[in-house]
Amino acid sequence: MSRLAPATARCSWRRAALVFLVLLAASVALGACGGDDGNDITGPTTPPPDEVQVSTVSIQDLAYDPPTITVPVNNQVEWTNKDLDDPESAITGSPDSSPPATEHTVVFDDGSYDSGPLEGLATATFTFLEPGTYAYHCSIHSSMTGTVVVT
Repeated sequence: MSRLAPATARCSWRRAALVFLVLLAASVALGACGGDDGNDITGPTTPPPDEVQVSTVSIQDLAYDPPTITVPVNNQVEWTNKDLDDPESAITGSPDSSPPATEHTVVFDDGSYDSGPLEGLATATFTFLEPGTYAYHCSIHSSMTGTVVVT
């Protein structure tokens, strides 16, 4: 079995230590370049489905309020019929029945959506997946119109 001379053994030990230090420094330097620092400026431009926001439109006094609403893509709009014959009935009425109200609808002018009749405190919801301008009306009361602008 051959034995290394003391000078050669010392040199191998120093070389191994130097290689170790170089690899350690390289891994620290590369680690500083990666990772998430919370400053992701190129993140998604639309919220994931579980982060969809809901914007609301009230239906009251034979009008949509607001008549025009601007929302981002993937946003939902919820229309609620608050055109109650007796607003107190919403508080004192039976939880199993809708309070007496003027029925309304939400119908897109292009025919792509129709909520059907909305009784008192009933809601209709639509998720807007494409940018554009969506005009709508009440099929029962032709003077009622509204617009959703999706950006």
